[in-house]
Order: sequence, then C-alpha cells, then structure tokens
Amino acid sequence: MRLKIPHNIIYDSIINVFKHFPLNNTERKKHQNKNDLFKEKERNNAENELNNFFLNKSYISFPKLKRKPKLSIIIVLFNQAGLSFLSLKTLEAINNVEYELIIVDNGSNDRVSRLLARIEGARIIRNKNNEGFIRAVNQGAEYAQGEYLLLLNDDALLFQDTLLNAVNNLENNPAVGALGGKILQWNYKLQEAGSIIWQDGSCYGYGRDDDPNKFEYNFTRKVDYCSGAFLMTRTHLFKELGGFDNDYYPAYYEDTDYCVRLWKSGHTVVYDPSVIIRHFEFGSADNKEDKAFKLQIKNRILFNEKQNDFLSHQLANNNNNTLKARIKFDSYKKCILFIDDRVPDPTLGSGYPRAQAFLKSIVHLGHFVTLLPLQFPEPESSIESEIILPDTIEVAYGVGCNGLEQFILKRKNIYDFIVVSRPHNVKELNKIIRKHPEILNSSKIVYDAEAIFSLREIAKGDVLGRPILPRDQQKMIAAELSLYQYANKIVTVSDRERQYYIKSNFPHVNILGHSIEKVNIPTKSFYERFGFLFVGTIQSDESPNGDSLIWFLNYVWPLIIKKNKNAQLNIVGLCESSTIYAHASNNVIFHGRINKIAHFYENARVFIAPTRFSAGIPHKAHEAGAYGLPIIATPIITSQLGWEGIILSGDSPQEFADHCVMLHESSDIWAAQQASLFNKIETDCNPKLFQETVQTIFS
Repeated sequence: MRLKIPHNIIYDSIINVFKHFPLNNTERKKHQNKNDLFKEKERNNAENELNNFFLNKSYISFPKLKRKPKLSIIIVLFNQAGLSFLSLKTLEAINNVEYELIIVDNGSNDRVSRLLARIEGARIIRNKNNEGFIRAVNQGAEYAQGEYLLLLNDDALLFQDTLLNAVNNLENNPAVGALGGKILQWNYKLQEAGSIIWQDGSCYGYGRDDDPNKFEYNFTRKVDYCSGAFLMTRTHLFKELGGFDNDYYPAYYEDTDYCVRLWKSGHTVVYDPSVIIRHFEFGSADNKEDKAFKLQIKNRILFNEKQNDFLSHQLANNNNNTLKARIKFDSYKKCILFIDDRVPDPTLGSGYPRAQAFLKSIVHLGHFVTLLPLQFPEPESSIESEIILPDTIEVAYGVGCNGLEQFILKRKNIYDFIVVSRPHNVKELNKIIRKHPEILNSSKIVYDAEAIFSLREIAKGDVLGRPILPRDQQKMIAAELSLYQYANKIVTVSDRERQYYIKSNFPHVNILGHSIEKVNIPTKSFYERFGFLFVGTIQSDESPNGDSLIWFLNYVWPLIIKKNKNAQLNIVGLCESSTIYAHASNNVIFHGRINKIAHFYENARVFIAPTRFSAGIPHKAHEAGAYGLPIIATPIITSQLGWEGIILSGDSPQEFADHCVMLHESSDIWAAQQASLFNKIETDCNPKLFQETVQTIFS
C-alpha cells in the first residue's frame, strides 16, 4: 500500500536543484535567504531535541548481530549533531530488516562526538579531519559485511517500511544494481522521484516541488540515477566498481557517476515509490550553499569528460522531454497508453481478468504502460492497483473523461500506441481525435474488442421476448463497428467475432483470448466434493449474470431440489440484485466478493454457467476448467468457447437440470469431462500463445 504523505505544508519550497541551474544568481540568492530562515528554525528544533536527549541521559541502541547482516548502512556525519540525532532515532525504530550500522565521523567539531558516545551497537569510524563525503563513504564500505549496501545522508529520516521495501526489491529483481526512492523535502514536497541526466550533463530531480501523492510519482521505473541521499546497491558491485570515484572529491556527481557506471556494466537503476525518506537537503553543507553550487559546476564538467559516451545517447535538456526522460528503457521498446473503465480487478469479471492478463503481458515484454481508468478514475477500494497489476504500470488516477483531452494533448508525442477498450471509451477518444487529428501522427490506435456488445443486445432481445428485426440488427452491428474508424489494429477474443471485423474491411485483426498460467491439479476427488458453484458479478437483474441466475433459480433449481433435497449452490461474487438475494436459504448460499476463491473450485462438484445472452468468451468457464471443475452450460456458452461435445449443455430448464443432476451424481462422466477440460485449457488458454499474440500486436 502506497504511503500517503501529509499535506500540512506550512512553508513554500524554495531550494532549487543547482545541477539543473534553473535560476539566475539574483533569484537564487532571494530564495536562499528565505530558505535560510526556514532551515535555521528547523536546525534549532533538532538541536533542542538533542538537548532533551542529553538531559535524559538516554542512548540510541542498534542491534548487535550474531550473524552476517542482510544490509550494511553507511552514514557520514559532519557538524550536524541535531539533524544526525533525528536521522539515527528514526533508524533505531526500524526493526523489520537486519542491518549493521557503520558511522563515519568526518572530523566534526560540534556535539557529534558527544552524540556518538551515546550510541550502542554501531561501528564508529572517527576521522581527525574532514575527508570529504566520497572518501568517507568508501572508507565505511571497506567494513561492510551485508549483501546490500545503503548510503544514507545524515540529514535523512526514514519512513517505517523503507528499508524492507528496498531490500525486497533487490531480492526480487537480480538485474537491479541500485535503487532509490521518493525523497521528500523537509516540508513534505518532493525533492525527487528518481533523477534525469540530460545530454549536457545537467541533472534534474523529477517532480521537484510537486505533490508526492500524484500518480506520476507512484510507480516503479528504471531511471538514469538516484540521489546519494538514499542509494541502496549490492555491496559486491560497489566494491567491484571501485566505490565512488575520488576524482569528484569532496562531493557532488559521485552518485550520478556511480549509477552511470552501473548502467554501463549491464545493471539497472530503479526508482521505487514505496521507499520514502524525508531529507533536510544540504544539511551537511554547513550553510555554504554557494560552495556546493560551485562544486557542482566543477564536477559537472568532469562528469561530462568521463561519461561523454553515455551522455551522447541522452535527451536534450528541455522541459518538453521530461516525461520521456523520467523513464530509462531500450529505444526499441514501446510506450503504451491503455484506456479502460477501471483498474482491472479480476473478481469483477466483465472482461477484467483478460485486461489484467493483457497488461501483465505488455509489461513482461518490457514495454512501458500507462493505465487510464476512464469511468472510475479514483481508487475504488482497499484493493490497491499494485496488488492487481505490476508496480511498473503508471495508473493515471484522477483524469477521467473531463481530463482526457488535456492528458492526451500533454502526452501526444509520448505514446507509440493507444489501446482503448469498450465502445463508450472509444467515443470519448474519437471526440478528441476529431479535434486534434495530429494525435494519429505519433500514436497508433488499437481497439481491444473484449466483446461485440451489439451481439449481446441482440441475444438479450430474443431471450426476453423483445426480438430485434434483422435489418435493425445489421444497423446495430454496423454502428458499433463504425466507432473504430481510427483503429490501426483490432484485437478480438474469438474467430467468430473476428469475422465481423474482417467483413467490415478492418485489415489488421488479432485474436487474443484468455491466458491461464497453469492448470491446477485437483487435490480432492469426486467423492470429496459436493454441490454446485456459480461465480460472477451481478450488477442488475437484466445483466447477463443477473438474468442467468434468475432463470436458473426460478426454473432449474426447483427441478434439482426435487431430485436431491440436500443440493447446495454457492454463489461467489458481488451481487447487487435483491431479486436474486431473495433466494438465499440453507441450500443457496451467497458469499459476496472474494479475492481468493480457489477453495470454492476445489470443493464444488459442478460449475454452472446458465448464461442466456452474452458476447465475448466467458473467463469463469476457463477458470473453472483450469481447476478441473466440470461444467454445465447453456448452448450460447459452449458455442462461444467452441466446447460443443466437451461440456454438457442444456437449453431448457428440464434439460439443464437433468444434466446438472447427472454430472453431480456420475463419477465416470465427471472424470471424463475433467480430463477433457484440462486438455482444452492447455490449448485454448496457452500463456505462450497469448504472449506471442501480444508481441505481434505491438510489433
């Protein structure tokens, strides 16, 4: 869960990143004077807290490890006793990662020595003179025993789960050589969310002075470099690369240079938004920010000389390039905008399981994705997007229909592809394209046809006794397909629906069905199971799921109960129909929306799919098949799946009920269908084929 940063900001942000040189000297002096007042107050507050610490005769204690630690932390101290005290206290409170602490005192002449006398459990290195930040870090690194090495400024405060999240990232991603996180200024505005290196060697902390809660800063991505205020790397890499380059003595650009050397050695540098610190910034510069500014100018020239080959491939120093430059990835990979109703929670059905698999597959191919949830633009529940999706996907919360035009125009040269799903979302995009046709010059449009919705309406009319005349059916289908006039490619779910697009002269139509990662070999036999299972979201009585259950409960279920009074039906999924809830009993049990439903598949004996009208292909039937749960369906479902003769089906209530009872009572028929389902899932929902199709779509 992403940590929300408090908004009780009193002071304006007034420091500028000197590496970026955005202000002239007069403007910088004006801002610096205002900043000095703020900093002086905060320094005094820190010193007062240190006074209380000394008066109470307290100690700061760090764990004494009996084994090799997972993490080594190096903090260099220099004449900032109050700020250093605050930093060490926040570190002391963290107990979810085993670490060793290495403190290097760089010849401080304030109360640092008195503070160090009250620290237990840390290795302390005392230099007689100020050796500079770079030499002190390298000095401390010689003693590091941990698998990972954290370089942490002495004016940085850690958020509670920062170390754990950073270590987990490195554990799970062996290609990552170093990572940093969301660095907040003392007033809780952003200092940086990863950093950009421009072609001229100047650097920019992405998002500086902005609200850290914005979606732009809340996804994991590869970046040029991360600031040495918090930089976690692999200890062996730091040592193999010779640590920080002493040529940048005493400080500045050493972190930039180290990250570039990581990139050149085949490792990546990553920004992780769940890694959060609060940073005083220039806390150890002893208020001599002019000196820091001059050092950065000097070392930038040196950096340009050393890393000229790297810089030649960077983007020009231009604000228009910021959105591209904030992510570092191979030039042959694509940037993709994916527009759908909402973050695709698979528990909701309605094509969202497939959308989730589609997005995951795009990310697996190495492409960058922005997901724009158009109809539900805000987070909807406690289920966070990073649980549902890879954390490298940027979820553009808060845009919605009203902000779509501005969003696309701002990013019109960013995305190679715009993928849009569902007709009502296509209509919104079409309005913008008609006003700004130049969008088509830089972005290809892909329509992801999760279903042809007019086919569902036609079937619904037949079922409910409101048949649509053939000529009107053709008009409905033609009107829906005409929405996709700007599409360069169509992605559909079945060959049956693909033919409608082919007949309408769409030249590029790909079939992308469902992807099931594996079949789940059942642990329970026929005799260890009991009852029937329905899985699906019921939004209204007239929705496909609502209609199917009303029909089943009114006309089929009574026939089943007549033959087996102990029969049981479990209904899993969000249900907003009072008509259906009225059937609740000892035999009909509602479980609501559940995230993990494997145990329902494993304990049921028969899965029911009594759908009377729909379009696309039913994911829940595929999911049931993957769990080895035999299915009774209506002919429309068997036709959509292409499973005629594989699963039992029934059109009338009596036929459906008879097949339900037969499958529930016959172990031979049950076992034969289970075996057939495993074979069909392996061919119809093959993940490798799914991945290859996605690769073709964006080729």
